[in-house]
Amino acid sequence: MQQNYTTPLLSSMIIGILFSRKSLTSYSASGLPQGLTIDSSNGEISGTPTKKGEFTVTVTASDAVGEVEDEFNIAVSTVYRKTQIPDVETNFGNNFNLNVSGNFGFVSSYDANGLPKGLTIDSSSGAISGAPTKSGNFTVTVIASDQGNNEVKDKFNIAVSSRNSSTVLKPFLFGLRLTNLYIGDFNGDKKSDILRQEKWFRDNDNKLTAQVIFSKGDGQFTASTLPESFALKGDETNLYIGDFDGDGKSDILRQEKGRWDEDKGTAHVLLSEGDGTFTPSPLGFALKGNLYIGDFDGDGKSDILRQKGIAIADLLLSEGNGTFTRSRLDKSFALDSDETNLYIGDFNGDGKSDILRQENGRWDENEETAHVLLSQGDGQFSRSPLDESFALDGDETNLYIGDFNGDKKSDILRQEKGNGNNNHVLLSQGDGQFSRISLGFDLEYDLLYVEDLDADGKDEILVHEESRLSQPNRSRIMRVLSLNDDGENFTEALLPSAPQVYGQGGQL
Repeated sequence: MQQNYTTPLLSSMIIGILFSRKSLTSYSASGLPQGLTIDSSNGEISGTPTKKGEFTVTVTASDAVGEVEDEFNIAVSTVYRKTQIPDVETNFGNNFNLNVSGNFGFVSSYDANGLPKGLTIDSSSGAISGAPTKSGNFTVTVIASDQGNNEVKDKFNIAVSSRNSSTVLKPFLFGLRLTNLYIGDFNGDKKSDILRQEKWFRDNDNKLTAQVIFSKGDGQFTASTLPESFALKGDETNLYIGDFDGDGKSDILRQEKGRWDEDKGTAHVLLSEGDGTFTPSPLGFALKGNLYIGDFDGDGKSDILRQKGIAIADLLLSEGNGTFTRSRLDKSFALDSDETNLYIGDFNGDGKSDILRQENGRWDENEETAHVLLSQGDGQFSRSPLDESFALDGDETNLYIGDFNGDKKSDILRQEKGNGNNNHVLLSQGDGQFSRISLGFDLEYDLLYVEDLDADGKDEILVHEESRLSQPNRSRIMRVLSLNDDGENFTEALLPSAPQVYGQGGQL
């Protein structure tokens, strides 16, 4: 019966009797590795192998009756890498301990290159310890050797925070062209986390395709890798963030696209468990088209608005368990996906998400260019056309949603593409009507971001100028526009660090 044995190079080994026949008196062997011998009287194989490799050994035993044979394999192994050493993070001056011995096999000594100052590696145990005295990101190479001086190497990163900060500069891979980033609170601790999704050539290895990166609240983050079985490749899926079960933790809606979008299983909801794991729930029907997330019935659970084809739009109201109730919106709303842009906001402040519809292309004939659809909470909407004097042509304007006066009702920021000075804010009156306030600032070609930057309950406008336009006046590269208490005028404030920031047409 064939058996297999494995032993490290230059380590002693003993293989006992292979045969059950008691009358055998003489033994011999062929194919043994160098350093091993067989005892001809009892059949015991022993010694210290001095050559690595795989060896097929044939043992012959004899007695007065005749001979018997048995064959087995001996694998003489050298040092090898069991697992990749993970990247780690630590703070300046803090005690640090990491033992890498579990990442290698058959090792007799360790060495390391690239360690931060203050850290050393124990050559016999593989323990890296000390207190780092230099901040930054360090690529460390660990060299593990066996008794025959055979080596294997592994690289990993140690990120050390600065002396005066607890922020760890962990080298998460956030390349703009190679990753998509999404913001949500995936563990419900009221701190914003990051969902990272790989795309393009970075996503060719079926490794680290998607990660949730949890904020610790002090500038540090920890990563949890999502299973590859979720199939979250950035070139094949769109991701949307919402709280679809209303438990205070952000969930993920996965929509297939491209070559993957060929069946009814085109969408899944991944419900967060709060610890970096998610429970997938297939929607069970096709979900092609443009998707928008909002709470259209005001029950605290995120719903889905789907826009597809000629005047087709569906509303999917969440049941809170990963399933949805679907209803078709009235075709008279004319929500064609190719001819209209949609924006989500609570324009009457009733806690239910509403829809802003903006025409573009051939539909934009200066008639019903834009209107607001106010949610009734049951899947129905009431339409309120916006005045044509607001000039909301989708081909000529960019629209942004925010609450600029802090009255809990969503307002509209209009940025004109062709005239830098003709920009205004439409303040919601709560009944589908809006009042116009001129901004009075040149925003042509600028990148705009709407956010409550000072936590006063009112959204500000962060203006990020492109470098080619702002270089003549470098002090105005980044500025903030905020509505005054009079509710009629905006004030401009320059960011202190503005001269060091240049826009390149991307995202902040």
